[in-house]
Amino acid sequence: MPELDIRYVGATALHAHYERVIEAQSCYIELGLEDGVFLADHSSDVGNPMTPDSVRRGVDRRWAIPALTGDAANALLEELAPLAERMLADWTPELDSSHSETLAVLGEDGEAAEREIRELIESRFPDDEPADENPALIQEWDVDSAVNGDEATEYDITDETTDARLVEIEADIIANLAQCTSLENPTIVCHGLDTYLRGLREEKINEAREEVEEELEEIAEAVARRPATVLRAARLGLSDRRIGELLGVSHVTVGNIRKSPKN
Repeated sequence: MPELDIRYVGATALHAHYERVIEAQSCYIELGLEDGVFLADHSSDVGNPMTPDSVRRGVDRRWAIPALTGDAANALLEELAPLAERMLADWTPELDSSHSETLAVLGEDGEAAEREIRELIESRFPDDEPADENPALIQEWDVDSAVNGDEATEYDITDETTDARLVEIEADIIANLAQCTSLENPTIVCHGLDTYLRGLREEKINEAREEVEEELEEIAEAVARRPATVLRAARLGLSDRRIGELLGVSHVTVGNIRKSPKN
């Protein structure tokens, strides 16, 4: 019989919401009968989760849970540990000759312990319980409900805003969302918020790029209107690159002015 090996999780480790997927990933508690690993995790499959072969054969046992906070998940694992140990102590591998595979079959006490685990989870976390009424559940906000559209102005987001500053802004928005719930110190995540904030910065970058391009065009036009100065500088031995550096334009622009038939 392997020893029970509880794998603890972080604060929001059970929450996963992939891009272009409508709902967050489902979560579960799993007990490995062969290795004793006892953990909480979220499914990595997109769409309808596939049942792993080890779960189908009963070697790994799974029970569905909601997206719990790290503290709640770890507390649940510890509470269920005595039942998990009973399961580890009461199962046997049996050959299924019809499919040439080995199945894990629980004994009477192992089955009773698994039933208690299922019943405890179902009673503790009803399917229809709102996340904003149970502090053990991670609350997920939709980005459209979390923002007001004025964040670029409110947080002074510009083309030079750093990634670190965006993280700070995201944390502040999340903290403000926490004030909208009746729970004390809720665990909140907002799917797409980081992408939204990066998008605001990208808009500012595009705006700044357009402004710079317009300024460069104005400089180039001003230079083009003074070809005599450019030609004199060239006669005095200044290279196109040096003239361009002094004028703030490229050496190609200088060369085009110098070589223009009009000059």
